[in-house]
Amino acid sequence: MLVVFQAVERTWDGQKITCMVHSKGFRPTWIFGVAALVACGCAPTSPLRGVQGTVTLEREPVASGTIEFTPVNGTKGAPAGAAVENGSYLVPQAHGVRVGGTYKVSIVAMKKTGRKVEGFGGKDGKPLDEFAKYIPDEYNSASKLTVRVTDDPVNHIDFPLKKDGSWNSGAGGSGGTP
Repeated sequence: MLVVFQAVERTWDGQKITCMVHSKGFRPTWIFGVAALVACGCAPTSPLRGVQGTVTLEREPVASGTIEFTPVNGTKGAPAGAAVENGSYLVPQAHGVRVGGTYKVSIVAMKKTGRKVEGFGGKDGKPLDEFAKYIPDEYNSASKLTVRVTDDPVNHIDFPLKKDGSWNSGAGGSGGTP
């Protein structure tokens, strides 16, 4: 049995009265609701996929940085990226990379040098900590890292980096291929 509630407004002696009316039975408006739900479930799936994994340098998790996937070799779409926190990153599917696409990967991380920078202080005028990039250029400005995205809902790709600029591509994880 289908019970439908509907608000009905009527005017009685110049005053507006709202009543809740229910009826048993089938209403044509339900056809449209069911059709909309079915259509949503049958819509084409997104061509985008999420990417997640780890970033380590000499087997130590990269504490804080960024990772960016830039389309190459005719891959369409915008670059995708994420923060690297405690050695992990996650690019959600909604902002992800295209299935079958090839992407150049750039990884940047900074750390304190132990020095202070004069002249760039905050409101109090105190010098600020100096930061420097510590991941080799082979992984960012001169990156030759590329990955290919698979049809998995989330591609798991790890980046075990080395200070000499090499990358153990065999540790790419499941999903995307290095």
